[in-house]
Amino acid sequence: MLASALSALSCLEMLREVAAAGYAALAEPLPGDLFYVDALSAAPLALFSMMVFAVIAAASNLYSKAPILRVILLIQAGTLAVYAAATPAMFALAWIACSVIPLLDRRAEAPAAGGRASALALGASCVFLLAGLGVLCSSAQGAAGWVAPWSSFLHATANNGGTVAFALLMLAVYFRKGLFPFHGWVTSAHERGHLTTSALMMNGHLAAFLVLRVVMPLFPTISSEALVLITDAALLTALYAAVLALSERSPRRIFSLLLVSQSSFVLAGLETGTAEGVSGALVYWMVVTIAATALAIVLQGVEQRLQHANSDGPFLGLAGPFPRLATFFVVCGVALVGMPGTLGFIADELLLHGAMESHPRLGLVMPIAAALNAFHLYRLFSRLFLGSHGPKLSGVPDARLGERLALTGALALLVVGGLLPAKAVGLRSAAADAVVNRLTLQSSHSPGD
Repeated sequence: MLASALSALSCLEMLREVAAAGYAALAEPLPGDLFYVDALSAAPLALFSMMVFAVIAAASNLYSKAPILRVILLIQAGTLAVYAAATPAMFALAWIACSVIPLLDRRAEAPAAGGRASALALGASCVFLLAGLGVLCSSAQGAAGWVAPWSSFLHATANNGGTVAFALLMLAVYFRKGLFPFHGWVTSAHERGHLTTSALMMNGHLAAFLVLRVVMPLFPTISSEALVLITDAALLTALYAAVLALSERSPRRIFSLLLVSQSSFVLAGLETGTAEGVSGALVYWMVVTIAATALAIVLQGVEQRLQHANSDGPFLGLAGPFPRLATFFVVCGVALVGMPGTLGFIADELLLHGAMESHPRLGLVMPIAAALNAFHLYRLFSRLFLGSHGPKLSGVPDARLGERLALTGALALLVVGGLLPAKAVGLRSAAADAVVNRLTLQSSHSPGD
């Protein structure tokens, strides 16, 4: 808990320094130039660190065993290293560390991700990432390219191999994000694994970060032509997961499909090519990370108190004994699907307005999927907290102090962000402007990739 708190404070300080410097890139003053922070990575670093701290703070003694905490901290370290990696080698090592290594810790009773589907999908993402970066480095600078900074590749991707590297990296995005038909690993991870750690693996949004850090800046011409396919795949995944959840009754499976559907809009919004649309996608990234982590904490807390909470039984009626957990679930849930007055509403509006001209399909699919997901949240709430005859749980507490603090912090971020949208959007607008400007500038000067 102390290590996670120090990490969160350090990342918040990095965000403050980057903002004070006008969102310029700040390098770590260590030999080798391994890490740096800029407008793109500063906010995700701080946000993910805070969410990991919230997960650990909310964990009960039952779920705070050493193997599980080791997995959580490993996911945090790997994800933060991906965000801050200054070279392809560091990026690849960190990606593997937070994708595959947690699966190998068999001493944890509930690993970060369970099942063969999870191992295959995450392993495939690592293989394609290594292959794509290998082709990129060999075609640009040879073996030395693995330790070269990202900026050295900006004018080198027109060489032979650019198209192959782009295709391999997009396959890594496809598997890591869990796009249709490879979304099964996400449901498997949430159904069989530790709920909050599985949610953290999704809420890092590493696939979207790979697109923003590597794919769009280094392959602007191909991106403008080919990323529309990924956008369509993300929209298909969002709608398919929302429809598929209609047939599910298990709370864990409904939650996993809800997360797949909502997080797909982050990837779909990145290819709009407008500052407003990319800003909306980046703010949506924040909303999904905060709200989904909070919902996972509530669901895990309910499971700890009631062993059959994940079964297909009747309404459980837990609003009586657990009114705080019910309230946190409602507020974070409606923020996830865009309730006015929350940060989710701001993200929805930015994303829709920014995408309507270039991608009107998003304006059609997003409201439908969001409406279905709102219905699924109501189903989950009804299944867990409504019912005329709730169980008699003498001595079982409502939200404990750690859970209250963690969930109150998440709720405050969602509500204050909705009431002060300029502050929240300002954290991501500089990154969106940089992505769009770099993409536009290089597309106009590059003969091809």
